Amino acid sequence: MRKGIDFRDIALLVRLAETGNLTAAARALDLPPAVASRRLAALEHALSLKLAERTSRSTRVTPEGEALANTARQMLKDWDATLGQFHRDEGALTGTVRVSAPHMFGRSVLAPALSAFTSRYPLIRLVFQFSDQPLDLYAEGLDLVVRIAQPSGKEGVVRKLAGNHKVVVASPDYLDARSIPSVPAELRDHDCLVPAGRADWCFEAGGARETITVSGPIEVNDGAFIRDAAVHGAGLALKSWFDVADLVREGALVTVLDGYSAAPDQAIWAILRADRAEAPEVQAFLAFLEEAAGYGSAV
Repeated sequence: MRKGIDFRDIALLVRLAETGNLTAAARALDLPPAVASRRLAALEHALSLKLAERTSRSTRVTPEGEALANTARQMLKDWDATLGQFHRDEGALTGTVRVSAPHMFGRSVLAPALSAFTSRYPLIRLVFQFSDQPLDLYAEGLDLVVRIAQPSGKEGVVRKLAGNHKVVVASPDYLDARSIPSVPAELRDHDCLVPAGRADWCFEAGGARETITVSGPIEVNDGAFIRDAAVHGAGLALKSWFDVADLVREGALVTVLDGYSAAPDQAIWAILRADRAEAPEVQAFLAFLEEAAGYGSAV
C-alpha cells in the first residue's frame, strides 16, 4: 500500500460512504469522531485527493471518495476472508460484531444463551443496540440486525433464523379461577392483556380465519409487562412463542386454543451488511443466532 496510507483509514472511508455520517462511521470502527476526522484528513493528504465535503452538520464523500470506496470495499471483503483462513481455531476468532435486535428478543433469546457464545469465542466483542424500531444497518454502523417481520431484501444479506408463531397463554391460577377457552369467540368473556392499539386478535383453523376484538382491565405498550402480568394471573396474553417458551416449559404459563394458529405468523430474520456478511466473527455470531432462535421457536 502507498506510503503514508493506513489500511484502517481506507476502512473509515468505506464506512463513511455507506453511512453518509462520520460519527456513525467512527462508531463502527471504535474511533472517537475527532480521531476519525483527523484520519480522513490524513488519507486525503496522502492521496492528494479531496475525499469528503465537510459542513457544520455533516461529512459526505465526494465523487472521487465514492469511487475509491467502491473499489476498496471488495478489497476489504477479500482481506476479511483471507484473515479468516488463518483463524480456523474457533477460540482464536477476534473482532467486534455490532448487533441490533428488539428488546424482547434480547431478553428472552440472547441473554440466556450468550454465555455459551462468549465461552466459545472469548476474543469476539459483541456490541448490542436494542430497539423495537428498525434501525438502519449503515447509518448506525451495525453489522447485523434482527427483525421480527419480513425484510425488504434491499438492505443487506437476509437470513431466516426461525419461525415465530404466536400462542395465547395464561397462568394455571387464572384458568382455574375462570375457565379454559375452547374457541376464539370465548376470549370475549375473559380478561385479556391488550397491547396498546392491538385489541384485534386473528386466528386461523381449517383454512378459515376469524378476528376477535378482545378487552380487559389492562392496556399497555410494554410486552414484558404483559408477559409478567400473565404469569401473575392478570389475564390471557397473545405472545410470541420465543417470549414465553421457557415459562410454558416451567409450568408458569399454559397455552390455550392450541388448535388455532394466531395470525400473522411472522418469522425471525437476520439482515447482515453486505460487506461484512462473510467476516468470520459475523458468521460465528450468525450461527449462534440460528441455534438460539431455533431453540426458542420449537414447541
